[in-house]
Amino acid sequence: MKNIFIYPMVVVFLFTTIVGCNNRPNETAFSIGTGTVLSSATYLATKSKNKYTAPLTFIALVGGLMLGKKVGGAIDDVNYIKLNTAMNTIPDNNKVAWIDPNTQSQVEVEPTDTFQEVVPQISKSKESWCRKVDWKISKNGESSFGETTVCRNELDGSWSPIFPLSSM
Repeated sequence: MKNIFIYPMVVVFLFTTIVGCNNRPNETAFSIGTGTVLSSATYLATKSKNKYTAPLTFIALVGGLMLGKKVGGAIDDVNYIKLNTAMNTIPDNNKVAWIDPNTQSQVEVEPTDTFQEVVPQISKSKESWCRKVDWKISKNGESSFGETTVCRNELDGSWSPIFPLSSM
C-alpha cells in the first residue's frame, strides 16, 4: 500500500525531467505544482475509503499536470505574444513597453527599420520581412539595452530574433 504514493512521485519526477529542460519556467512549475496538489489531495481523501485510491490519484495527477501546463504556459506566452504583436502593428520609430510576468522586468522595444532580405534560418531562397529593433530591459533601477534584428516566418507569422536577445 505504501508503493501507491511512490508511483505518482515517479511520474512527477519523469515529467520534471522531460519538461523541465525548456525555457518555460511557469509552465513547468504550475504543471508540477498543480499535479502534486491535486494528486496528494485525492490520495488523502480516498486512501482509507475505497479500493480506487491509486487510479483516482493517478487521474488527479495527470489532470493537474495538464491544467497547470495550460495555466503556466499562458503566462510564459506573454512575451512571445507581446513581441509578435508589436512587430506586426508598431510603425518604425515608435516604442512599446510591457512588464514581463516571469521576471517583473520592464521590456521596451522600438522597431527602427523595416526591410526584406533572404534569411537562411527562415528560408534559403525567399525574402523575409525583417525589422531592426532597439530593446531595453529594466529591473530594480538597472537596465540592459541593445539592438537586434527580428525576421518574420511566413509559414506561421511569428517573429524570431536572428541574433537572440539573450546573447546580447
